[in-house]
Amino acid sequence: MRRGLQTEIVSPEDGRVRGWNHKEWGRELDVDQPLRSADPKNYQALVLPGGVTNPHALRMNPAAVAFVRSFFEDGKPVAAICHGPWMVILSGSDEGRLHPH
Repeated sequence: MRRGLQTEIVSPEDGRVRGWNHKEWGRELDVDQPLRSADPKNYQALVLPGGVTNPHALRMNPAAVAFVRSFFEDGKPVAAICHGPWMVILSGSDEGRLHPH
């Protein structure tokens, strides 16, 4: 059943991003919203990417850390894959929230 939700890719990079598929590059996807103009209030939930490369790059970006922090401050759901919890920790929102599953 569809619930009317829409997924968007928010990225510090404009244009296209490419994911990682196990041991090789995955397909490219269009960036829907540049991070610099993304308003967290326009989103209902957040999924943080996994792997090592994406979370490492994002955690070095203060705007990305602030974007993540705002979801916790607003009590919105956040999912973090693999190394994605680095962003949760850096946003200062990890206490009592990280569950290794």
